[in-house]
Amino acid sequence: MFRGTDEVLGREVAVKVLRADTDTVSAEGFYAEARTLARLSHRALVTVYDFDAGREGQAPFMVTELIRGVTLRARIDAGPLSAVQVTRLGAEIASALDHVHSHGIVHHDVKPSNVLLGDAGSPHLADFGLSRSVRDRSRETSETLVGTLAYMAPEQFLGEGASSASDIYALGLTLLEALTGQREYRGTPVEVGTAHLLHGPRLPEGLPGDLGRLLKAMTDQDPQARPDAARVHLRLRDSTCAPVFRAAPMVPARARAPMQG
Repeated sequence: MFRGTDEVLGREVAVKVLRADTDTVSAEGFYAEARTLARLSHRALVTVYDFDAGREGQAPFMVTELIRGVTLRARIDAGPLSAVQVTRLGAEIASALDHVHSHGIVHHDVKPSNVLLGDAGSPHLADFGLSRSVRDRSRETSETLVGTLAYMAPEQFLGEGASSASDIYALGLTLLEALTGQREYRGTPVEVGTAHLLHGPRLPEGLPGDLGRLLKAMTDQDPQARPDAARVHLRLRDSTCAPVFRAAPMVPARARAPMQG
């Protein structure tokens, strides 16, 4: 990713260039991201300005809106966010996901490092390289896990594939991590997958009731029981949450979900 200048319009932009040694899968993701973002328009998504497929031996590149700031991952590493901050951030991301899902698209990889925070703290959901149309779910099999293990929904570990409900699950874990400063599921891939299947995440003590109930619903083991993105947005937008709570101590996945046999 590079910072550039649009000499015609006189604005700074971000330029994402596909490296010459990029493998086929990553290249497909690059083109998929460009196609997906071109179909979408939302304040909490990164806007695509231009795309070039790399004619005359040049590398393909995508020109997008430049978000000045840090990722949510970096912000969490600096310390947990307040319940009020997480509520506001979550409402915006949920609104973006509602827009994405209304176009029949599943993001596939909602996580802190894929949320960009602008100078004013406004969030932008980024990296649609793994996104797919709902019609393309047939490309996934029980042997194919698409996304980041720590934020995958239980049904994905069972080979059911991703859906809008799995995006909601990942957003729930992302918001919980922002609150506690700690990733809920850690360990080896087998330990993480087992923990996801055995139990839902633990919510911190002192969390405002409405926010706690919503996070619990978003991370329900049953995808049918999770609220859709529109409902999540409304509940977060209208939430009245206290700014102070006490985070529960972190227990690694391996300590909470031992393997049997």
